Amino acid sequence: MPSIEWRRERRRILLPVQILLPFPVLELTGIEATALLDTESSVSGVASAIAERLRLKGLGKRPLLSAKGQGQVERYSFRIGLSPGFSPRAAPTFPFIFRELIGIELTNTF
Repeated sequence: MPSIEWRRERRRILLPVQILLPFPVLELTGIEATALLDTESSVSGVASAIAERLRLKGLGKRPLLSAKGQGQVERYSFRIGLSPGFSPRAAPTFPFIFRELIGIELTNTF
């Protein structure tokens, strides 16, 4: 049976994902990344380097208040895919792709 591999580091749960272009692009080629699973978060984010590599179009900056203070962040539309781990005894599986979402740009500046 396919399963999604994840790991725990201290108090964080990390899992491998693919960042994909937004709908209507049906291309399943994306950029592999590691996601931090935060069940209390109200917004998703994407690293600026990944946004640049995928050539995601900015949707405009919005104010964001974080632990480091208030600033302006770019927003992007993208999809996230989870790929079940490969098992030689299991049938091939396809990734589970979430609906398109709008997330903020993650940078080290704030």
